[in-house]
Amino acid sequence: MAQIKKDIRFRVYLSFLGMVIFGITIIGRAVALQVFSGKKLRELSDKEHTRIATLESERGNIYSADGSLLSSSLPEFEIRLDLTAVQKDTFEKNVPALAKQLATTFPDKSANEYEDILRSEHKKQSKYFLFKRNVSYKKYLALCKMPILKLGKNKGGFIAESTNKRTNPFGLLGNRMIGLYRENTQSVGLEAKYNDVLCGQQGKRVERKIAGGTWMPIDGSE
Repeated sequence: MAQIKKDIRFRVYLSFLGMVIFGITIIGRAVALQVFSGKKLRELSDKEHTRIATLESERGNIYSADGSLLSSSLPEFEIRLDLTAVQKDTFEKNVPALAKQLATTFPDKSANEYEDILRSEHKKQSKYFLFKRNVSYKKYLALCKMPILKLGKNKGGFIAESTNKRTNPFGLLGNRMIGLYRENTQSVGLEAKYNDVLCGQQGKRVERKIAGGTWMPIDGSE
């Protein structure tokens, strides 16, 4: 009987010793990774999840000798929503009014459809939800005055990214002379002749990959 107890005690001690060694091994491995490989692994992670993106420059205007505007770049906007920034009580109080105003400005959907979309994305806590593309400057100004969105980015989750659309105020009149600049094909007219003057200087910003493979700009990195 004493021998059996001794054998059991030995096995318990042996198991306990094995667990201690295993625990020390894990802790040692974690410390080694943190101290010796941590910096390299963090750099690798940053490289996989961040990138430097090019910001489109604003193309210069073309004027006639008497000062008439012949060609100009008008801003268009891509509207995204960070619904994690909107407090629940603020959202619930204002979302019906916001949906009604959205339906008036963008009549492709009803107020109920817009409200359903917003509620669904808010429930999912979408951080960079693409709401609309190719929004005109006039409609962008309207969005800035709407409930929730008028609170801005930090409290209303309103994110507007601008691009430039080239327009000719005179339409087809003088279109061949004024010309057109196209990056990947032949450019013509004054747009091509003076491209080096008109093109401006591109900028850069840091973007981080978030859920769904979407690249989100990091504030202040422009």
